[in-house]
Amino acid sequence: MDEASIRSKMNQVISMMTSDLGSLRTGRATPALVDDLSVVVYGGQQKLKIKELASISTPDHQTLVIDPWDKSIIGEIRQGILAANVGMNPSVDGQIIRISFPPMTTEDREK
Repeated sequence: MDEASIRSKMNQVISMMTSDLGSLRTGRATPALVDDLSVVVYGGQQKLKIKELASISTPDHQTLVIDPWDKSIIGEIRQGILAANVGMNPSVDGQIIRISFPPMTTEDREK
């Protein structure tokens, strides 16, 4: 193995660790919590990630807002988040989806 291939593999590991650490719940809402959740959309024809379907923002440290580019799939995105069973309760608020995170309890931190 040469140095270039070793560097490449190490960079892949660092990238994967960064992604995994970003998806941990730390008491602050981050888009990484829902970025890679897969959703079946368009009548079951496609399975796409939320980051491919909508913009994700955090207006405050306890709320995620998902704004789909195609408003007709808002219900499918909500159902996909519920089906992922990751402990989030999305609510449709007009043309966006809001996910509120309550403050973390001691039990949540221990998990």
